[in-house]
Amino acid sequence: MALDLGTIITAVEAVQKAIEMCKRVEDLPDQMKTLGRRMELQHTVLLQVESFIKEYSKGVDPILEAGQQQDLMRIICNVKENADKVYELFEREKENILSREYNLQFKFKLPARIWFALVENQPEKIKGIMEDINHDREELSHYLQIIGPSKQNQQPPLPPSSPSKALELVVPVPNNAKKRRPSPSPSPLPLRQDYKILFVDPRNQARSLVAQSILLLLGGLTEATSNSSSVPWRIAKVHSAGFFVSHKSTLTSVISSLSYSYKSYKMGPFPGNELPNPVALASVFDNKSYPYPFKSTIQTRMTKHRSVGLTEDAFKSYDYIIVFTNREHDNMVRLKDALIQSGKISAREKGGKGRVLHLGTYIPQRNGKPKEILNVPSKLDEATGKRSESRGDWNKKAGEIKTALKAFLKDEMGWVMPCSSNMTTGSQGLAQGIKEGGESGNGKE
Repeated sequence: MALDLGTIITAVEAVQKAIEMCKRVEDLPDQMKTLGRRMELQHTVLLQVESFIKEYSKGVDPILEAGQQQDLMRIICNVKENADKVYELFEREKENILSREYNLQFKFKLPARIWFALVENQPEKIKGIMEDINHDREELSHYLQIIGPSKQNQQPPLPPSSPSKALELVVPVPNNAKKRRPSPSPSPLPLRQDYKILFVDPRNQARSLVAQSILLLLGGLTEATSNSSSVPWRIAKVHSAGFFVSHKSTLTSVISSLSYSYKSYKMGPFPGNELPNPVALASVFDNKSYPYPFKSTIQTRMTKHRSVGLTEDAFKSYDYIIVFTNREHDNMVRLKDALIQSGKISAREKGGKGRVLHLGTYIPQRNGKPKEILNVPSKLDEATGKRSESRGDWNKKAGEIKTALKAFLKDEMGWVMPCSSNMTTGSQGLAQGIKEGGESGNGKE
């Protein structure tokens, strides 16, 4: 499915219709008000996507690869589906509709809300829809980053990691009832600290391991310098895998039979079970950064890593699947679509799992396009006649990856770079390296 202007216009109209219905309903419960605000936030992002698709329909370079276009249209169809659900919820709230099929409705608001809360379990339905809306908005926002700078101004959407407030059904008190002092606002839910991240490149020997190592080091530093006032480390697992690696993969045949946007996008297959690129890892560990006990533990773990392939539960297990180039992003969303089409995963995993992110979108470019974090090329050594990779080149590449990862942590999780002066005694040691245990990869541990 290529980018289709009619599909996006229909989705925009559905969202606008739901927002308008929300504004027509008086005395909305708090949860429904929050739902209306979520729709408005999604609307601002959707309008920017509409602007891009209008330009595309005029023959402007689409920027996105075929697989990315197909994935974007799937998200837009999800937006339309959820907007229709939201419209119905607001309409039923306004009219106290019990059953459309039998044309039944409550005469008064109070019994209607009790019915929706106790019989239809509407608060849970609304919560699920809001989670879907958030997920779609985050996906659309990431595609806007890949596309480049928007020509429309927008109010920045709420950060995806912001703790949502506990939402309760509000039932109005009858006029003749004794008025009670309003309850205090519910406390925010605790910040999630169980995020799981998977880095993916073609062979799982260099960039994915560099990124995994750096994130583990940042986690170790954050935990070792933590105090009661600092933002906690919110990542429970960090793994890596190779897209075209056969070792421990359950997707070799699926990946081999994918319809790639270009022939050059298909590589391998590589047998895997190989040790990391030593020059790449040296760029992370052979320096004076992170002079704490956890560093050697993480280094030992990573140098023993053996390259592994992808398994189909990656989209179910990991919150973020992070790649390094536009090509790798296109390949990954094509794989996701193939698994959806085969019924092996759902279109959107529970809790928003399996978001595919291009790490380069977190490094700003002058032209607004994401940074392509390419592999370091090998160079011919005239003295030996052999090709090898430069340590200096890998130092620069590791710097790029670290810069992007810090921006990712800040944008997605509200992370703040810790101050080394807060280092705790004993360093809680081994931080993420020990906490995760087992072999790094996305297979079973």
